[in-house]
Amino acid sequence: MSRCIFISNDFLPSQFLFIISFINGYAKQANKTKLIFQSPLPESVLISEHVHKILKKYEVVFLHTSLSDAWRNPRLLIKILFSYRLIDAVLYGLRCSRKNLLDKDLSWYQCQIYHAIWDTALRDCTDGTIDLSRFELARSSLRIHFAIAVAAATLEEFSFDTYIVGHTVYSRRAQIAYLRDCGVELIAHASNVLYRLPKSYDAGWSILKKISYDSFRYNEIKEEVDIYWQKILCGESMYADAKNAANSKKRVEEDVPYNIVFLHIFRDSPFNMLDRSRAFADYIHWIMETLAVISNSNERWLIKLHPSAERWGENQDIWLSSIMRYLFGYDYPSNILIDPSSYSNIDLLKHSRRVVTYRGSVHLEAACLGIKPITIVDTTLFNYDSRLVHKPLSVSEYKSLLLCSSSSDIFKLTTRDMQISQYVLYCRDVLFTFRNDIRSFHLYKSDKLSAFQKEFASVSGAHSTFCDFLGDIGTRMASGENRSFSKYAYSLLT
Repeated sequence: MSRCIFISNDFLPSQFLFIISFINGYAKQANKTKLIFQSPLPESVLISEHVHKILKKYEVVFLHTSLSDAWRNPRLLIKILFSYRLIDAVLYGLRCSRKNLLDKDLSWYQCQIYHAIWDTALRDCTDGTIDLSRFELARSSLRIHFAIAVAAATLEEFSFDTYIVGHTVYSRRAQIAYLRDCGVELIAHASNVLYRLPKSYDAGWSILKKISYDSFRYNEIKEEVDIYWQKILCGESMYADAKNAANSKKRVEEDVPYNIVFLHIFRDSPFNMLDRSRAFADYIHWIMETLAVISNSNERWLIKLHPSAERWGENQDIWLSSIMRYLFGYDYPSNILIDPSSYSNIDLLKHSRRVVTYRGSVHLEAACLGIKPITIVDTTLFNYDSRLVHKPLSVSEYKSLLLCSSSSDIFKLTTRDMQISQYVLYCRDVLFTFRNDIRSFHLYKSDKLSAFQKEFASVSGAHSTFCDFLGDIGTRMASGENRSFSKYAYSLLT
């Protein structure tokens, strides 16, 4: 049995504070003695007294695996170069297309690699790029296969059997695919949740089967669920995107359309959990098909831009204008309106009759208000009870849902369904994540440096209060548990 743990370099400095505490508990329980970090830790992390006490218990190795500084580990660099499969990189780059993202005949490994290539190319493109060029896909494939070579070389050099990764998209998706095939234990992080990745399919931080919710004893926390829902109605969600979406205060007048399509951030990956049963390849494929269909609807529609797109670094006006011109030239359909996030999501949902979204918090909020949403991929609510959402498995089924009357009973949920949805929302926001326990808050790609510094100071200031708690989570997961919860959630489970 290997005594090594490999830790990726895609955590924020504040995240390393709790990840190292988690690793300490995990390593002690699993009898690990060596920690291999993909890159040197930031100085702000190393000077932490808690981090210092933990790291001195282990043999610690800091690698240099980026293209610019791999020369610092000559032995590893040689192995990376020998592990690099240039022919694979070229072939995957040539074959990658939006179409083969949905090819069910591909192996699980191939599926993940194509998604990683497409994902990375789209992230690096300019706003409004609808069709990725062969050059962009080839460049992305070369990068993706370098990441695979790093994973292969590091595995050969250190024989680790556990990989702790900061996210599951872009080049990390490719490394995960490779290490899955090698039988490495994979633990991923998202939204202040740590969860185990199965070998032959994906898991997600907010995805649990219904039976898991039963352990939280709904009757004992029903009042808390009701209070939290009232806070959400007032714009006080613990979920960052939902909170941002509630801040817009323009009044929703009666002439606002009853059919709402909620956009996502186009260059932010939709592939953190791959759903191979979905009907659309990516966000762009989905919204293009949506706009084409609803342009023929006899009802009016509102397209709601994502409230956090600018903080992510994306201009959604450019994206939507590019897609509309591609579909309609300059003859825009008169029944489609665009809202630049001037309305709050909650106010729009109270007004709406039909809600369409790829996934995200809004599908839960819609159900909480009695609207059965149309979603594209596996979601929190779908995995709890599939009858509470529409999840079309074909384009034709999706078209039927868009073109039928918005007054149809198929878009209405019962009072009991609304209560269930509010409970699921509470679990996701309050019980699933330990964000409050570590005093973290959500950051976006293009936030100012001061925001990152403020968040680090907040988490660092609470380090002594959560160090043992995260260590306990590590012990639990090394003993076989598949995911973490908040401190309060664990108290309900005892």
